[in-house]
Amino acid sequence: MQSCGLRDLIDRTPGECLVFTLRAPDLECIAWREGRDTALLREREAAIVFGELCARTLRAGSAFGHEAESNRFVAAMPAPPRDLPRLARTVLGELVYRMEETTGLRVEGGWALCERGSDAGRALGDAMEAGLERGRREHDRFAFFASIGHEMRTPLMSIDGYLQTVLESDLDETTRRHFTEVAKSESVRLRRLVESMYALSLADLDIELKRHVSCDAQSAVERAADAIYPAAARRGTRLKVCSRVRCAIPLASEHAVTLFVNLMENAVKHGSEGGRIEIYLEERDDLTVYVDDDGPGVPVADRARIFKEHERGRALAAGDGLGLAIVRATVERIGGHAGVTKSPLGGARFVLRLPLAEEVEVHSGITMRSP
Repeated sequence: MQSCGLRDLIDRTPGECLVFTLRAPDLECIAWREGRDTALLREREAAIVFGELCARTLRAGSAFGHEAESNRFVAAMPAPPRDLPRLARTVLGELVYRMEETTGLRVEGGWALCERGSDAGRALGDAMEAGLERGRREHDRFAFFASIGHEMRTPLMSIDGYLQTVLESDLDETTRRHFTEVAKSESVRLRRLVESMYALSLADLDIELKRHVSCDAQSAVERAADAIYPAAARRGTRLKVCSRVRCAIPLASEHAVTLFVNLMENAVKHGSEGGRIEIYLEERDDLTVYVDDDGPGVPVADRARIFKEHERGRALAAGDGLGLAIVRATVERIGGHAGVTKSPLGGARFVLRLPLAEEVEVHSGITMRSP
């Protein structure tokens, strides 16, 4: 089918359409290395393969197309009422795998929902870009999960070694206690890695399934402050929630608390020892959350990079590099934005802009914490 078939499908579908976008970047390299005619021939061959794959893989009533002299291949089908992310990933995986296997080209891909609107062409273009961006994020995330096993083996081996020594050796009480404390510390580090991986997977999957949940923003911030207080106390950090709002955000309570815990934990870790952290909430057309610390701040060159999985700023302390990635993934899934700038306290100011949801029961009592 031609590209117009995709626009026709969006126009006549009463609900949402699933749009799959595949991209073959090797076609550009072939054009440079072997000439435009060779690239066009490989492109036409790939378009034929893509059409055959879509005809076998997609549901009835779907459409697919390819624009000449382009490295993008697009397909769409009416979105199913249930199990959407799982089905979308299954179909996309089949298309990408078979396309690579048959054509010998390297293929990237992603999926997104496209809603019927007044301009089907624009909606389709937006869905294509959103799908490719989702695909890039998921590729990076899968690569990270594949490599994190090495990092998890280290604390596991340490725990096993220390506990085996404690059980099989005749140690004095001081050494035994020291070895046990080290094993406990490593178990905490391992647990945090597992929890962070789980939270990151929730940010990618579960939020998409729970579109109509909401929670009280103030309550989530205060619960996060309670959770992070022991870590702040160990560093002598004064943690203070400085404002009160009465609004809800479109997140399940456990996701919202995880979101704010990661921001506050980052501030405790990288703020000054014996310093202070201040959290402000401001409600206007959306909810803006500010988390300020008095540490060294984040250099301008690192401000985008630190939100990527397994990345840390050059001047920052050690960590697993997952906390801020979870923040960004969670916020973006609900249509918000996460950023960082300079704080009035002299360190970093992390800024979240979150859409508002319907009102929910509000938790009472503002929290003022300092060790």
